[in-house]
Amino acid sequence: LWHNEVPFRFHKVLFRIYTNYTDITHIESAGDISVLAPLVLKGAGEETLLWAKLNGRLYFALISPAGQARTYLTKLQALGEVQGGGSPKVVTGNTTLPLERVAETIN
Repeated sequence: LWHNEVPFRFHKVLFRIYTNYTDITHIESAGDISVLAPLVLKGAGEETLLWAKLNGRLYFALISPAGQARTYLTKLQALGEVQGGGSPKVVTGNTTLPLERVAETIN
């Protein structure tokens, strides 16, 4: 979607995750992102954002093989309206901010 504009590889998760138009898994709850994120980290060669819009909120996982996930989360938390936490390589959270604002902030 924004691949040419930001360094993150974006995966849209609106109940399903699509990569190269291939259905990978079904997302039934926000907790599924927390389960999926460490698995994606194992194969991630670049910074990755997983996201889902569920119940009016944006749920996300920031995956950073370079160990910068907490840095990205701190940038988001400075905007307010962001909850989350995790390790240097994987953080998960949620926000009422629009996806576009999240993308601009972590870039």
